[in-house]
Amino acid sequence: MILGFTGHRPNSLPGTYSERTYQALLDTANFIISQYRPDTVISGMALGWDTAVAECAINRCLQLVAAIPFRGQESRWTQASQVKYLELLNRASYIEIVSDGNYTTQAMQLRNQWIVDHSNQLMALLNQKQGGTRNCVNYAISINRPTFNCWNTFIHFYN
Repeated sequence: MILGFTGHRPNSLPGTYSERTYQALLDTANFIISQYRPDTVISGMALGWDTAVAECAINRCLQLVAAIPFRGQESRWTQASQVKYLELLNRASYIEIVSDGNYTTQAMQLRNQWIVDHSNQLMALLNQKQGGTRNCVNYAISINRPTFNCWNTFIHFYN
């Protein structure tokens, strides 16, 4: 089974970039992966949920597919986040760079569609806000891809 993951970045989560928030993301990822037991995990490699999922997959010795919207997506992140990102990429089983060029909303949406198209099920961390995560979930629903929202699980671990 291949699980694809999409979710909000830390600035849209309670606690934003805090260690408490990241630990809740890791705990949520571990719980979801232990329940679904996938062979492969696809992460969009963005800050927050995507990074926690990638870290969890690697720690569990699962195949990690890094679906990157464009080269250099990490270029505006903090040094520590860039180091973690590159460490995760170096341990990924496969890297798919979805678009040429730099940041565009289309590149992000194409990455999200790639994740959905190559997954058996989408695991979303969605707090009902509009944006890329909502667009990804809407796309998954439009093609009848099973989708599960992990938000309540995340809130449980955060509290």
